[in-house]
Amino acid sequence: MASGALNIGVLSLLLFWVVKERPPTPYCELKPASKEQQQVPLADHRGCTEVLAQLSGQTFLQLAAALSHPKLIENGFTERDLALACLMAFHHFDIQRALPKNAQPQQPRYLSWKPKDQAAPIILTVFSDLTQAQFDAMIQFIKTERWPFTGEGLFGLLKKQKEERQFDDHLVETFVLTPEFWTVELLFNRSGQKANRKEMLRVLLEGDWALLSRFVDQQRVAHDSSDARRQKFLLDYINAGSPSAAGLLLKAEWDFALKKIDDHQVIAILRLMPNQTAEGTLYAKEMLASPRSTNVWRESSRWLYVQAGETFPNEWTHHAALAKFVPEKAVLELVTKPPPPLPIAPPPIPIVAVIPDKTVKATPIKPDNPAQPKKVQTKIVKAKEVPKKDQVKRGGGCQFQKWQASHLAKYQVRVSGWEKDGICKCGR
Repeated sequence: MASGALNIGVLSLLLFWVVKERPPTPYCELKPASKEQQQVPLADHRGCTEVLAQLSGQTFLQLAAALSHPKLIENGFTERDLALACLMAFHHFDIQRALPKNAQPQQPRYLSWKPKDQAAPIILTVFSDLTQAQFDAMIQFIKTERWPFTGEGLFGLLKKQKEERQFDDHLVETFVLTPEFWTVELLFNRSGQKANRKEMLRVLLEGDWALLSRFVDQQRVAHDSSDARRQKFLLDYINAGSPSAAGLLLKAEWDFALKKIDDHQVIAILRLMPNQTAEGTLYAKEMLASPRSTNVWRESSRWLYVQAGETFPNEWTHHAALAKFVPEKAVLELVTKPPPPLPIAPPPIPIVAVIPDKTVKATPIKPDNPAQPKKVQTKIVKAKEVPKKDQVKRGGGCQFQKWQASHLAKYQVRVSGWEKDGICKCGR
């Protein structure tokens, strides 16, 4: 027992001296820290392109959660800056409603990013001056607001609900308060043509966002509330294929739709106009009885036959359709129809006499010889002397008048001084 205790004491003493004389363990031989114990990286190793490729495929709630990630990525942009850019570009997040008016972002930057599955690049808006308080306000807005989207985002959700035929009343009320819908409503209210909000909403949803956005941009510049601008607005949606716009045009602009639009627009209205409406029936009858083109008559007849539940006849005539749907106008047409014009006789065929060619034999003319000029014979005629008064014979009339007449006819010389007022100087 005593020996065992002595042995233990000797071993303990030897172990103490060994440990005491051993040098301290160097730093390189220490055990490395775990991943949890390591320093958090100050910046991400990825670039903006890689982070955007990852964020672009996330949902709205995932991107909203990334608004609390302040890790640096590249060029001073953080992960939450890029997440906010994806929220605005792909989910139409309304940052203007999320932040108060005195805290709106002031330094937008634009990044061009090209996805792998698209040929054209996408321009993203990134704000580099947002503070922690602004991000906290946006996170709170997302938590409390049911529809934290812009007008375009709300419009897209309403289009989807329209296809599903299930409208959310709260979503409709939110869209009605947007500046885009307010601009359309103001166009109808200022002109005195008040329209139902449901009718205007149906018109807008039957178009696309580009058409509505273009109209709003034009109104911001011009502020045009005239009748012509309202008519142009409805015609644009009719050209886009909106049946509600066609019905609203007949309801609000009856005279304009009846007489002031061309035949192509009339045909478009007839093809879009819903059936079983009083305005549609009256408009089709008026177009059938109007002096418009045959295409308008046929389209009006087709609309009336469909409404009556009948098949459009293969051998269609305007008078038969008029007698069936507008008989009073058919009787008036028979009374006032002018008689058919008489056939125009063909013009007489002119008879052309054929004159045989006449052969003329030309005789050459010999030219004069310039070396031997022709001699012109001249004759000197001596004028007779004028007889004196005492030499005039008295028998057989006035001899001087006879001489004067012969002298004037031969020499074209008039002898004056011998007669005056048809009385000869000789007294005869």
